[in-house]
Amino acid sequence: MRLILFKQVDYRDNDLIVNGLDENDRRVSFLIRGAKKAGSKSAAYSVLGNIYDFICDDEDYHQMHRFKGGDLVKSNHHIMDSLLKIAVFNCLLELVEKLCQDDEITFHGLYKNFSKALQLLDQDDHELLVLGLFMAYVCEMLGIKPQVDGCVCCGENRIVALNIEEGGFVCQKHHHQNDELYHDVEALKTFRYLNKAEFANYESLRSLGLDFLCLHCLRKFLKQHGAINLNSYDFLLSIAKSAIN
Repeated sequence: MRLILFKQVDYRDNDLIVNGLDENDRRVSFLIRGAKKAGSKSAAYSVLGNIYDFICDDEDYHQMHRFKGGDLVKSNHHIMDSLLKIAVFNCLLELVEKLCQDDEITFHGLYKNFSKALQLLDQDDHELLVLGLFMAYVCEMLGIKPQVDGCVCCGENRIVALNIEEGGFVCQKHHHQNDELYHDVEALKTFRYLNKAEFANYESLRSLGLDFLCLHCLRKFLKQHGAINLNSYDFLLSIAKSAIN
């Protein structure tokens, strides 16, 4: 069974429970005995963000499986080279964990997109773009994708801002005082690209110069319409601020 590990939980004194995402976009849990013991060989199979093939006799993803061995398929260890990468990584883990809370609901393409996000985060230096594309994907999967084709209220093409509560772009007539990105043409354009694109378009988006403005808006969308409060984002902001200072 191929898995990307996204969460680990301490169990008793020396054991770990790890949660992984399988290729069918389902959460699967394994109990790894002795993973916390000094010198334990099984600890190598509990690294978050790595892709493993775990031995599994029973494909029932509802039950807890006992770890019996496996192989490392891909290590994304370069993510640990940078605090900014680690902060984005934590956001990705939290998003996947929150999407996988209900075993009866799966999100099409979650494994594929999570795997691609980790690969790009590991190999490239456009961390915010990776997070932005993944957040936009999550919005789409939750059915809260921002409306970026004209005004969400009337369809007018000449938009001036983003209204989180209304769910997308608005024109001057429907603009409110607290709207985001008001008359920021470049930011509005970037936000539109981000919500129209997918990871297949990553190379063509590298020149966007994505900053935190669009990420702030996507975070607000997730909280307002998807009931997801991305707590790890605060750590990302603190890392970015310290880098500037």
